[in-house]
Amino acid sequence: MAGGSRENPATLSGGGRRKAVIFVVLIGCVSLFADMTYEGGRSIAGPFLGTLGASAVVVSVVAGLGEFLGYGVRYLSGRAADRRGRYWPIMLTGYVVNLLSVPLLALAGAWPVAMMLLIAERVGRAIRSPIRSAMLSHAASRTGAGWGFGLHTALDQTGGMAGPLLIAGLLVVGMGYSRSFAVLLLPALASLAVLAAAWLLYPDRAAWRSAPPAPSFRPGPGSGGPFASILWPPRWRAPGLSISRWPPST
Repeated sequence: MAGGSRENPATLSGGGRRKAVIFVVLIGCVSLFADMTYEGGRSIAGPFLGTLGASAVVVSVVAGLGEFLGYGVRYLSGRAADRRGRYWPIMLTGYVVNLLSVPLLALAGAWPVAMMLLIAERVGRAIRSPIRSAMLSHAASRTGAGWGFGLHTALDQTGGMAGPLLIAGLLVVGMGYSRSFAVLLLPALASLAVLAAAWLLYPDRAAWRSAPPAPSFRPGPGSGGPFASILWPPRWRAPGLSISRWPPST
């Protein structure tokens, strides 16, 4: 190609920016509905445990242990995905545990049961988070990292705001804690349905392997015009040092 640039190899099955955009949008919708589910549930988790007879100490331990496992398990799930190459099955398992633990709180009749479900929700989120981020990073490399992650974050945060607002509205109209948790089954199933669609569209495990780095460009004789010797004099050309895509294409 002119200017010494070359298109980076496709990181999505089939290649192409269009497929990457579709994948980013799908994963963004997954995160939107998922955040509605677990952020909505977490917004009333403390008061709900209190109604089941849990003390303030128990509520604090549940919250702290859940967050600890929610970050510690990420290392294990990320390494397992890299070693076994089973990105989709591991991520789907994490989403199922993460999302279905929340509406199951509607059936919890004692605080130990609710405690186990709340911790399971955090563990499920930890299992799927690093894999989702890895997949999204490869797709975003085709769409533009800023655009890809910006769109995903916008959808993610929209769900994180909508979930607690939905629960607040349900409590205002007198639904109560248990029935409010049950309503969260709807966004949970929506998230899993969109995730299944993404899996069907992009099932290839090899699609998530890192692309090789873009080739670097070293100015040679006659490149860069009359100012090349000023901008890149010979004494600066240390071994292994190069400038990517210089001069810029016009």
